[in-house]
Amino acid sequence: MKIVILADNRSCRDDLSTEHGLSVYVETDRHRVLLDTGASDLFIRNAEKQGIDLSKVDYVFISHGHSDHIGGLPYFVEINKEARIIMSSKIIGGHYVSKRNHVHSITTEYDFSSLKDRIIPADNNFVIDDEINLLADIPYAEAMPEGNCNLYRNDDNGELMRDDFCHETAIRVGDVLFTGCAHHGILNILKAAGSVPAYVIGGFHLLDDYENDESLKRIANTLRCDYPNTMFYTGHCTGNKCIASLKELMDGRLDNFCLGYEFPDVRFCCLNSIESSEGETIRNLIRQLSSTAEIPSDEYLNKIIRSDSNKIFIVKYNDVMVGMATLCRCDMPSGTKYWIEDVTIDSNYRGRHLGRRLINYLLSSIPAGSKVMLTSRPARVAANNM
Repeated sequence: MKIVILADNRSCRDDLSTEHGLSVYVETDRHRVLLDTGASDLFIRNAEKQGIDLSKVDYVFISHGHSDHIGGLPYFVEINKEARIIMSSKIIGGHYVSKRNHVHSITTEYDFSSLKDRIIPADNNFVIDDEINLLADIPYAEAMPEGNCNLYRNDDNGELMRDDFCHETAIRVGDVLFTGCAHHGILNILKAAGSVPAYVIGGFHLLDDYENDESLKRIANTLRCDYPNTMFYTGHCTGNKCIASLKELMDGRLDNFCLGYEFPDVRFCCLNSIESSEGETIRNLIRQLSSTAEIPSDEYLNKIIRSDSNKIFIVKYNDVMVGMATLCRCDMPSGTKYWIEDVTIDSNYRGRHLGRRLINYLLSSIPAGSKVMLTSRPARVAANNM
């Protein structure tokens, strides 16, 4: 999966221009998806500089009606005539106002009727395919961000009312959950997501002048404890102080993105054969696992893979093999049991929760409800904590 930031408030590259807006490009083996379009045509220029061809995008997702997320849409539809546009129908005809610092419109004036054949209304949860899942039914179970107090929209009579963000949706593309600005609150969006994503990317709308230490601590503790296998990335409408506090509280499980930020490409798979380079990597991992273990040959590793009872799973980080685990199956009169063995992540890549995610991937390959055994010596503190 490829993830590229096209518009954001911050940049770590001098050649990429910033604005108060957000746009993210996600590419999988099957789809090219644009998540929000920033406030202007800036995302198009930044895409060109980063080698992204937006004419090949097949879906555009608009998270909500504010101009810093939809303002670039009129420019996008001029360079891409085919992509379907996923957005709440409540955005059409909506008018949005911010009273922060001064009263000003945050509406993009546009005649959406010209796009009626391309828009997919996002007013309820629905699945486009097994890679794209739209989340519209977001609960209000947890507190919403304090910074929402300055945001208003028009009601059915045209009068201004406090924005309840009924026009805000979220989307899951493969392993990525995109939150837009998370005006509903990141915890509420995660409740709507159901299954736990590998990555959460987007603004959290936690503003330095509004959120207190207790609310940040509560959010961080919930993210860390309830979503132990998820990596969080935030930027855009999240304040610098809030980001710094969350990073400290979440022990490396959160990072701040910006223009030019390089997201790691993490992939998991089951080996079908052993190439010489893979065999050497596995031997190096075994040496890190145990100083007394026998070092396997390629022939022995291929013997394991050819067995119906054993599988070797690996994790690749930016196309570099950095971890492994073995799954063993034993069929007995008392029933089938599974063992997980040799879970190892290269020492240079530890602390990124790759081991947890590798085990979860491995568990997904066996029948639900199976008996699975995984043990570790008391001396292996990190492994037992995992």
